[in-house]
Amino acid sequence: MSFLKIISLMVFLVSFHCNAKVVIISDIDDTIKKAYSMGKVGQAYHFLLKRPYLGMQAIYSDLQREYANEGVTFYYVSAAPKILFNGEKWLKENRFPTGAVYLRVSSSFF
Repeated sequence: MSFLKIISLMVFLVSFHCNAKVVIISDIDDTIKKAYSMGKVGQAYHFLLKRPYLGMQAIYSDLQREYANEGVTFYYVSAAPKILFNGEKWLKENRFPTGAVYLRVSSSFF
């Protein structure tokens, strides 16, 4: 490999590091929030009781603080139907870092 190719490769690889960005993609159900999603009764209970797991907010806030200089971005996903669960509101009420929320579009509950 020629010297020019090696230098080009090194510049190319370093350019990725300079533009590095931390992306955190998190499930909501049974990751940061108790979902109780086993069976039909569990699914109904899921929408009545929306408590976060203890300590998860602190972990996510620590991640946000730790990677603030690298432009950390949060994405949250859930199989919960959009019609029954306001993910943005729940995250804000429970003091999780803001981020894009992607929920199931279908209104099918069971």
